[in-house]
Parts: sequence; C-alpha cells; structure tokens
Amino acid sequence: MRFLEFKSLLEYDRSKTIAAAGAGIISAAQRDSYLKSQGLDQQGLVDAVVTRAEESDPTKNKQYVQWIVRQFVKQGLKFEDISKLKDHLETFVSTKGQHKRLKINSDVNQYNWQTLADTARKLGDTEIAEPDEADATKVSGAKILYDGPLGTLSVPQTQAASCELGRGTEWCTAATKSNNMFDHYNKQGPLYIWHDKKKKTKYQFHFESGQIMDAQDRPVSDAEARYLASENPITSKLVKKNARVTIDAYTEYLEYHAEPPDDDDDDYGYGFDDPPDEEIIDSNIEFMFAALDDAEFASLSRTAMTDSTKEVDVNKFKNTWFNELARRPQLHEKIAAKQPFTIPIKYALATGKRSAEMEKALLSAKYNSRGLYDYAKQVIRGPWPEAEPYFEKEPVYAFMYATQVLKDRFPAGESEIKKSERNWNQYKEQFGLTDEI
Repeated sequence: MRFLEFKSLLEYDRSKTIAAAGAGIISAAQRDSYLKSQGLDQQGLVDAVVTRAEESDPTKNKQYVQWIVRQFVKQGLKFEDISKLKDHLETFVSTKGQHKRLKINSDVNQYNWQTLADTARKLGDTEIAEPDEADATKVSGAKILYDGPLGTLSVPQTQAASCELGRGTEWCTAATKSNNMFDHYNKQGPLYIWHDKKKKTKYQFHFESGQIMDAQDRPVSDAEARYLASENPITSKLVKKNARVTIDAYTEYLEYHAEPPDDDDDDYGYGFDDPPDEEIIDSNIEFMFAALDDAEFASLSRTAMTDSTKEVDVNKFKNTWFNELARRPQLHEKIAAKQPFTIPIKYALATGKRSAEMEKALLSAKYNSRGLYDYAKQVIRGPWPEAEPYFEKEPVYAFMYATQVLKDRFPAGESEIKKSERNWNQYKEQFGLTDEI
C-alpha cells in the first residue's frame, strides 16, 4: 500500500473532498429536485452533500466519503437516498472477513451505489429457507437453510450427512465408531446443525427432545442459549419458529409422568411408540417460553396452572411460565380472567410480584370473596382496602379477614360478623370487646 493511501485511512480532510468534488457536486445538485427546492447557494449545496456523505459513512476515519460523493455526482444517486448507504456500508464493512470465502470483491471502488446495495443485501440476508425449498448441493443428503457470513444452518436427512455436518463434534448423531443415534432423533423431528462462524463452533438443535447441544454434546449454558435464542439473527428465528414444539413435548412429558398410561396402551396416549424422551427435562425451557408470541404464550395458561399430586415436579414449568408472564403485563388481565381465583395468587407467590391487572380481574370476578380472602392472606398479608367492600357484605369472610389477615378489628364488617353468634363471640374475645358494642 502506498504511503498516501495508508495516510488516507488514518485521517479525513473535509477540505480535500470539497476541493476534489465541489464543482461536480454543484452540477449534480442542480439536477436534484430536493436540493433545488431548498434555495441554497453553491457553498450551501456543497456543504449539504458533503455533510450528508460524512453522516452516512460508518467508519471512524470516513474512508468512504469520497466514494459516496462520487455516487451522487456521477452515478445518479439522489440526495434523499444518500443516507440509505449507511446500512449497506455497515454490512459491507462488518463482513469483510467473509468476503474471500464468499468470493466477494472487498474494493468498494468496484461498486456503484446500486451494486453495493445488492451485495450488502446478500451479505446481510438472515432469511431461513424452508427445508423443501433449500439448497441441497453442498452436502449430499442435507438441506442448507442458510449460508452466509454469520454461518451455515443445515438439516441432515441421512446418517451420512449428519456425520459429515457434525465432523469435529462429539454428537451421537455424528458418531462413526460407536452407535449412531441419528435415526432415533430424526424419526421424532428434524435435527438442525448451526455452524457459527463468529464463535467458530457448532451447535445442534432438536426441538422435539428439547435439546440445544454444544460441540462437546453438552446442553448449552444459559449464556449460549440466550445468544442462540435471542441475539443471533439466524438461530433466533429458528428457535422462535420451533419453540412451541419443545414446550408441547415438555408438556407431554409432564402429563405422561403425572398420569402414566395403562401397560397395554401401545402409543402411550400421545402418539409415541415410546414414552416421551427423558432428556426433555434438561431443555432450556425458559428461552423457549420467551420465544413465543403473546397468543401462543397465553394459550399455555391451562397447562401452567395444572397442579399434579403425583411424583413429577412441575414447579420448573410453572415458575418459568410465571416469570415469563411477568415480562408480558399486557396479558395479565386476559389470562387472570380465565381463572381469577387461582392465577393471581399463584403468579404472586411464584414471582414475588403483585400484578394490578390480575388483581383487577380478581376484584371484578363473580362470587369472589373466597378468592379475595386467600389473596389477602397469602399475598398481601395485611389490609387490602380495595377488597374490603366485598368482605363487609360477607359474614364469614368479614370475620376471617379481621381475625386472620388484619389481626385487628374490622369495624365496617362487624354488623355482618354479628350474624353468627359463634364468630361474634370469638371476635369479641380475640379483640377484648364487650357486649355493649
């Protein structure tokens, strides 16, 4: 690289840009309808174009300003469209490490604004193909759903392809010297293999068994799961699309173990030849919940509320559901209205938070005195003014609210408490009252 070229990468001189392109800017500006409408003098036109070019150059040393100006002067780029180049240039610059592999020219001077935009769209494309439409030419027996600067997402359809795509990993689905489990998993649902170019590693997804495995065949850490499920633009789409598959499989696992089928029930009641896979219990279920849209999430309320008296522990499932619900307050009233006497209290106990929307649903429910009392006793554990108008009208709950929650007199409900001689006598004794009241 010549010294002058190297120096240009280190510093940017606005005056040189104006000196080299000023006349061309003025000429091009006279053809631009927007700039003509602004009533600027010649210096104003030059300053406007150069300033917009500088703002649209994503590099610190503004190494693309002159190229941007040339697009305006010589390539018919409208002033109003200059700013659109920033996103394209950011993609072009950030993916330079992948240009050679993808056979893309890294010299921006070989592009005009239109061809650069086309190239940037290719580099920045994060769309995942449908398996039946995907490229099958790179690995025999596999579908390539995405292949770009971020990595490669593949679906092996044969054991041989699974071994090829899983080279360098310890996955049982890529084993060549021991028992290969590809067919076992593939009959339940597709395996997805993500080769991450940024992290230089591979991950395998199998949503029917709730597994996201690293290259050492270990369940991914929470940090890796968060990256794959939320931060990576490719795998996050994959997780969002398949999250419900894992949650449904996990639910079936819980239901199976809560109510084991009869021995002669060949399909175990869930359409499986075998019981749901034990490994489902290790799934990163919280990230699958987070990937659901609101409608899908709300539909899980029945399962999340189901209590089991059997040996299986469903607390992880319920607590995960409630904690995710805490981040979706727009659903609180709608979901609580389905089971107003149980959901608000269970939500509060699971998350340690009160929800005004859920309390509203509980307060507005019919025949709600018992639910209000339980909520006051277990969650609020003290005065609850919003519920007191209901307790005032109920002899039993006025008494219980006073003696078990307030642990003090409840004057507004005493006329109702008096309707039960036994409760009234206990009330007077507990609070040291006389018959004159």
